[in-house]
Amino acid sequence: WHAAGQCPSLIGNYNMAKIHHYGNTLYPKLEKLTGHPTGWHGCGGIRIATTPEEVDWFAHVAGFTANVGFEMENIGPDRIRELNPWLKVEGILAGAHTTMDGHVDPSSACNSMAAGARAMGATIARHTRVTGVTRLPSGEFRVETEKGSVICEHVVNAAGCYAREVGKWLGVDTPITNMEHQYLVTEPLPDDARSTLNRIQNELFDLGGEVCIPGHTVLTAAHVGFLDGEIGRLNSDLAPLKEFILPGGSRAAACCHLARTVARRAERALVGLAQIESVSALALQYLNRLSDYLFILARTLNRHAGVADVCWQRTPVPAENT
Repeated sequence: WHAAGQCPSLIGNYNMAKIHHYGNTLYPKLEKLTGHPTGWHGCGGIRIATTPEEVDWFAHVAGFTANVGFEMENIGPDRIRELNPWLKVEGILAGAHTTMDGHVDPSSACNSMAAGARAMGATIARHTRVTGVTRLPSGEFRVETEKGSVICEHVVNAAGCYAREVGKWLGVDTPITNMEHQYLVTEPLPDDARSTLNRIQNELFDLGGEVCIPGHTVLTAAHVGFLDGEIGRLNSDLAPLKEFILPGGSRAAACCHLARTVARRAERALVGLAQIESVSALALQYLNRLSDYLFILARTLNRHAGVADVCWQRTPVPAENT
């Protein structure tokens, strides 16, 4: 699973920590309450700190754990190695050990909670699309569905990636947008490439904020200029291109090519969004330059690994067609 099914305790927000703790105390007993399994596996967890700032953050979280109710202990590298002998502890300053973490099977947990809700009097209407929500003068809500209307005192917006659209029915702008995730395992990267990619990942989160919050602007011409500078710096050490390049060579380079296609796709999606909403021109420029940077970085990583770029091979034309 990606995030679905993971049940951590450690989080920096007090109210969110209370929600996490509620789930981590409910899931272990939910099967007994409902008769339906959840796939709960209590395994505990260790979050790793590699900088003094992260160690300070662990201390901050530890300050409210007792009030919330979950167990947490800040431990050193020796204790980390004792708990997880397979983890390399070089460069690790501390760990936050949370003993009540675990994971569930998302589908089973959902069905178990549904069974519990029905047993307590709830009605679940499956295959029933909601088409609108209206606030009534009484303070209640009328929820319009394909199978009729429902009047209720409270509406919980749990529409996931459609939550923003549901919020608009009531004049509420919910800052939610879809994010595509890619998980790629690569070999070690040069330090300058690693630091640049870390910076880019942070800036992409900023860009996502711009897209979901109207009028919110973070990216500037300096961000685009930084990518242009990196493109020029890396390209100056590469041989001129004489053929098209195929994704390949080293694994890290191939991953850069894959990331480049995602950047291009994001750019096209943002161009489409710009037809109906206001989109920063700098955001479009940033994604455009990012795809170029990833192409140049792929070639640089192949050179760093001592691997040749994979060039396109022209298909010979059959003699009868010449």
